[in-house]
Amino acid sequence: SNASSEGDWRFNRAGKVLVKTYDGAVAGTITVWQKGISPSIEFAPVNVIPSAGGLCKVSCATNLSGNEQNRVSVTSDAPWISNPVWSRDGMSVDFTAQAGSSREAVLKVVHTDAWGIVTEVECKVRQEE
Repeated sequence: SNASSEGDWRFNRAGKVLVKTYDGAVAGTITVWQKGISPSIEFAPVNVIPSAGGLCKVSCATNLSGNEQNRVSVTSDAPWISNPVWSRDGMSVDFTAQAGSSREAVLKVVHTDAWGIVTEVECKVRQEE
């Protein structure tokens, strides 16, 4: 098993299989690639942010390596949330929220690995009075 992050090319493993005929003559080689583990990004079911708004951080549990930060994008479905980004520490989403009363929004976190496989996760945030 390859326990490294699948999107980081440095940790993908490759091997060559030598193919021989029945009489032992070399017929060719086959290259086999092994990706690492699938990415995991997990948020709490609901993340409460302050009614005063301002800079907010929603933490998550993830197995993404630091090299994967540039492969993550974040969007929001709420006009009162701006600049949602995957944080530099690779363990949270940072954004700015306007002050307001009770309301909810969904942040969509999308990771695309080096193989082109997309993982999407939703993060629910609630602003409370």
